[in-house]
This record gives sequence, structure tokens and C-alpha cells, in this order.
Amino acid sequence: MSRFLRSLFHRLRPGDHTPSSPQSAQSTVLTPEITALLRLEDPVKLCIQAHYHLFQKYSESDIPTALTPAEKIVFLINIFLGDVENGGFEQFFSNSAGNYAAEVLSACQTIGAVPAAKLLKKAIAQFPRKYVPTDWEARLSLMDDLPESSYDTWSELDTLFYAGAGDDLEISLANYIRAYAASFC
Repeated sequence: MSRFLRSLFHRLRPGDHTPSSPQSAQSTVLTPEITALLRLEDPVKLCIQAHYHLFQKYSESDIPTALTPAEKIVFLINIFLGDVENGGFEQFFSNSAGNYAAEVLSACQTIGAVPAAKLLKKAIAQFPRKYVPTDWEARLSLMDDLPESSYDTWSELDTLFYAGAGDDLEISLANYIRAYAASFC
């Protein structure tokens, strides 16, 4: 999966984050699958189903070149949510998804998930020069040399994430999916 993720996400550029506007995106006729997706009221279910939709829409080999900017944001946020909800920020940085920490931060900012963006920015700040290596092995080696206080900080940030920032992130992502639904057709 790490080779897949590495090929999937070249750096998002500032203009690549969203379609021009929600209004122009909604002028497209929605597919029955997207219409059904948008009927989901629970933001968690909507986020999960949108993620599954990407894998139903594309074959794994097509995803690196086929994702729209909006789809990339959904995928990035979902891999971040999956790792942090399963094992916290330490797990996120330890896994291949951590290769995209900067892109995930940008995606959080793009969808307006301010609490999650602030926590991720503080988590990233535990690395020297506030830079998370995009190479998994280099990042793991660097993490081995981090002081215990960095891990303590990540643990504190996990608690804050679980106390509400994670829920806010899911709501922000669900709102983003609804606003840019046509980008998923």
C-alpha cells in the first residue's frame, strides 16, 4: 500500500484543492450512487461511503492519475482519520499515510477543519524543523530519535482529537463532500 499511496499523492498545489466553486460543481447531474451517498445523514457513514466510492469508481492502478482534487482531499482525510482513530498521531506518522502529513494538513485547512488542522500542526511540530519526512524509513529513523516529550505531546493531542476535533473533522469532510458532490461523479 505504501507504494500505492506514494504514487497516488504528488504534492497538492494551492490551486488544486477544490473545484472552482460549490455552485459550479453542483451544475453537473449527479449519478444515482452519489445521490444515494448524499442521502446519508450520519457524517461518519457519509465519509466512509465516499471513501469506498473511490475504490468502486477506480481500479487501484487508475487511482494515481484519475482522482479529482476533491477526491484526493477525501482520500487524504480518510487515511488520516483511520490512523489517528486507530492508534493516534504516533500511528499516523509511523504508517505510510504519514508520508502525506503536509498534504493532510493542507486538506484539513481546505475543508475548514480548523481544530484538526491545529492539532496536526502541533503534532508535525514535534519533528525537527517542523518537517515530516515523506520517506517512510527516514521518518521512522527520525522518530526513534525524538525525545519522550514528543510522544507525550502526541498522546495529549490524541486526547484532544478524540474529545471533539475528530468529530469536527468528519463533519467538515461530510459538508465538503456535499458541497462538491459533482466532483465525485
